[in-house]
Amino acid sequence: MLLFILPRRRTTELTIYSAEMVEEAEKWMRETPLDANNKTAMLEKMEITRHSRRDYLSSKTKKSAGVTLKRYPRLADCLEAVSSF
Repeated sequence: MLLFILPRRRTTELTIYSAEMVEEAEKWMRETPLDANNKTAMLEKMEITRHSRRDYLSSKTKKSAGVTLKRYPRLADCLEAVSSF
């Protein structure tokens, strides 16, 4: 019998964000470079846009890495978001 032990994931309450909040967070993340002063705010915006990003990335439409990173540039430099979700 082969077992896989997966790391424990952080549990979060289900929060529903309006389309306007998601759009505003995506725009802010595109226009704001990541730095030490806004890391917490960036992670909060990543949480707000998580479902939107997931839907975008899992859709059947083919996307290049360049197009994806243009829409979600913080995926390239906000590694804390990857490890926290």
